[in-house]
Amino acid sequence: MKRESLPGGIRIELSRLEEELKLHLSVLRVYKGRYYVYSSNSKVDKQTGNRIYKVEYVGRISEDGNFIRPKGRSNVSLEDIKALPANVADKVSELKGQGRDIALVSDGEIYHVYERVYGAAPLYLGYISEDGRLTGSGNPEKAQDSDERYSPINMDSTDIAVLRALSMNARMPFKYVGRIAGISAAAAFHRAKRLENEFGIRYIAEANLEALGYSEFICSIKFLDVMPSVDELRSVFAAEPSVQYAAVTKGEFDFIAYMLVRNNDEMATIIYNLKSTVMRRYKSYWHIVPFRSYYGYVPLRDEFFDIVEEDKAWSRSRDNGRLPEGKIFYADYEVMRDLNTNGNAEFVEIESRLGLRKEMAAHAYHSLIEKFKVIRRVTLTMHKTPKKYDAIIFADFIDYDAFLKTRDELMQNIIEDGAFTDKYALIGDLESPYSEMFITPVYTENGLEEAIDGLRRKVRGISIRSVVVVEAVVGRLCYRVFDNAYSIQSETLERNRKITRRKIDYYL
Repeated sequence: MKRESLPGGIRIELSRLEEELKLHLSVLRVYKGRYYVYSSNSKVDKQTGNRIYKVEYVGRISEDGNFIRPKGRSNVSLEDIKALPANVADKVSELKGQGRDIALVSDGEIYHVYERVYGAAPLYLGYISEDGRLTGSGNPEKAQDSDERYSPINMDSTDIAVLRALSMNARMPFKYVGRIAGISAAAAFHRAKRLENEFGIRYIAEANLEALGYSEFICSIKFLDVMPSVDELRSVFAAEPSVQYAAVTKGEFDFIAYMLVRNNDEMATIIYNLKSTVMRRYKSYWHIVPFRSYYGYVPLRDEFFDIVEEDKAWSRSRDNGRLPEGKIFYADYEVMRDLNTNGNAEFVEIESRLGLRKEMAAHAYHSLIEKFKVIRRVTLTMHKTPKKYDAIIFADFIDYDAFLKTRDELMQNIIEDGAFTDKYALIGDLESPYSEMFITPVYTENGLEEAIDGLRRKVRGISIRSVVVVEAVVGRLCYRVFDNAYSIQSETLERNRKITRRKIDYYL
């Protein structure tokens, strides 16, 4: 549980315990008015080099703030399964039969369930009561029934056409969505609502980062000896508004963050501030690399707009009635921020919410796209897709001359249709080592291997490495169905006369 969501007395006692025990503690479950406290730490096995994680039950805090230590044995392993109550043992066997590496922690009343993940902190799934019933953690990424996320969603070509239209312009009237999909406006509306429910669709503004004046950076971290807990990582990186996406990874590094800053000096200051938090307790390598995306999009966190407001928003004053270069009107900024979380809201609704005059929201929307060009489009992002996980692929350039000869094949690879969503969520260039980074949702057991093999077969002069995203801790990636006729890759191939794609007008 997030510490800030706990009652004040519980937070105070938790901090006191951390000082006393010299451990980082987390409350992972509230049960019958009691707050169950756990520690999480890790170490590196010197023989194998693998990072080994350990979660231990520390005790519980009652609602009045009193700490109660556990009685008797607190850890139960699968080797002790015969000592468990029959119903609990059956549930553990069922979970193990799903191919999960399960660990239990018991306080004598309930049995907390973790899934051990190689190279990452154990995932908390929930708890088993003595009658054998598993109560999920409340987090869809970690709950017992999370396999439902991987079940195929039935879609036809009409559904794809509707999703593609709304990905390109989520504010398009359904009359035009239906025309593009070959159905009536009413049918398009009902399809969109069904897809919204099935995919957990949100509508957001896709910002033009270059026009806003921000540069992209990738920060990757490799921890030595001990790795921070997920709660620590989340609290540190979520507090920094320049971080738009951050995740625990498995592979050559342990953590990655996608960040937006105005210049290198600002980046250096932010990294210094991040490393001066609880991160200073952990030995680690930090690798900060300029990044330039050219396919896909990372949704902006609302906190980022506090920076945008200070940097870009301008209000008229008596001293200066003209808009300074590089600024946008404050009302336009407000509409942009609102569209970032309510992308398909009616303009009258936005005006009411922001206290704007009639037709100001519509005027601001068109100015943001056409005049200031700080918004490319209002698009969609899916929060519930049938993916198994995300993976990050790096293609390091080792023979650039050979690569250039197969560059067109790489562009063809990028714009191939994906399963359910785009094949890649984000692609861009890294400066050091000089390489390209691909973030891809993986939908099948062999999906990552197939993606890597596809690049190796078609593209020369590259060396490929990859990491797996274990858990996103800040922000989200954007999953959508982009019309690749509007991609840089298609436009380049068309200029080279390698392909010809029909372009649909999404701004009718």
